[in-house]
Amino acid sequence: MPKVGRRRSHTRNMNSIRSIESIESNEPKTSSGEEEEIVINSDDDIDRIHFSNESVLNDISDLFSFCKEQINARFVSMLLYMSLRHLGHSWRDVESFLTSIGGMTVKTSHKWANILVNKDFDEFTKDDRGGKRFASFWNCYPDLELEATQFVIEECSKKRIIIHS
Repeated sequence: MPKVGRRRSHTRNMNSIRSIESIESNEPKTSSGEEEEIVINSDDDIDRIHFSNESVLNDISDLFSFCKEQINARFVSMLLYMSLRHLGHSWRDVESFLTSIGGMTVKTSHKWANILVNKDFDEFTKDDRGGKRFASFWNCYPDLELEATQFVIEECSKKRIIIHS
């Protein structure tokens, strides 16, 4: 009987691991996130939120857009990526979620997670996207900028009548 190849051996090994994981995932869990009830005062008039609803995803997307305007989008994407991966969600699920709300891709998120975890926090927060390298003309002569702006406003506000004969 010939020796089993490395690929076939690896595939069999992975299939057995997957079958073990599927058996473990079919076992009843002691606590489930959606079925847990939060104790709320009966006087409060709060509706139940269905987080799997499409409208909630739109709200999350709006909140994500707001956060992107306030701080660097990389930080928010990384917080979501690392939290979801920590909670055991697959790459595909995280990729689907992040792209649906407008976040970074999983590949980029994983690259930045590697920098954050294995390297330095300062390197993670550093933003080397160019920027000002030297003072502009108007920074050297701010009075001249004001005069030029004033001149343009005055000249543009004049009405000129052109008569063609």
